[in-house]
Amino acid sequence: MIKREYIYSIQKWVFNLWNFLINIRRSYELSNYIYVKVIIVLLILLKLASVSIAQDTVTDIDGNIYHTVQIGDQIWMKENLRTTRYKNGDIIETTVPENKDINEENNPKYVWVFAGKEKNVNTYGRLYTWYSITDSRGLCPCGWHIPDESEWLKLANFLGGESVAGGKLKKEGIIDWYSPNIGATNESGFSALPGGGRLSNGVFNDYGNGAIWWNMEGSGYYLNYSDAYIHKWDFVKKSGLSVRCVKDDD
Repeated sequence: MIKREYIYSIQKWVFNLWNFLINIRRSYELSNYIYVKVIIVLLILLKLASVSIAQDTVTDIDGNIYHTVQIGDQIWMKENLRTTRYKNGDIIETTVPENKDINEENNPKYVWVFAGKEKNVNTYGRLYTWYSITDSRGLCPCGWHIPDESEWLKLANFLGGESVAGGKLKKEGIIDWYSPNIGATNESGFSALPGGGRLSNGVFNDYGNGAIWWNMEGSGYYLNYSDAYIHKWDFVKKSGLSVRCVKDDD
């Protein structure tokens, strides 16, 4: 995958050369044949650059745009899922109030924003119950899916194993994460942020100190500010956790 900064450089170079040719055309007599050939080449380069940019993002059913990152031979979203609808357009339900206890409900399919703070959605995404992420209507955009346990393990192993992978996934610094944010380098480009989660009793927790995502089997993968591990935890399936989508194999 071509890096975005390289793509922008290609585009800038193409436009500069285009303007140069126009000026040359005005100042000197240039063969129409040569002029047309050069213009065709420039248009092809510009098209290739535009296609590469399109492949570097993915859009969900709500129109939210996500950047992507290649880690090993996997391509992941760089941000947590924010959709409020299934892939077919159906609305994912939520609770009123947002801290409603759902322990007595059967197979609840809900989505929330942490503590009802809609302003945080673009940064931290939304929280989904396991029942909503496994619904047959699907949450991820076409060509993408919720990762299973083997895909999370593949990610961790590529980054050196579970004891260090968490640090390589976490966004560095202590602006978004609580101090000391041990081991955080974000060298993977995954840019994990501590969006917290929601317990089935309605309590929101771990904001600022933990990032938690579902896998398809119903476990969660957890990063903490206090170590560099990626932890696998078993969560109540009525909990609200973040979601990262991974691209389907070609």
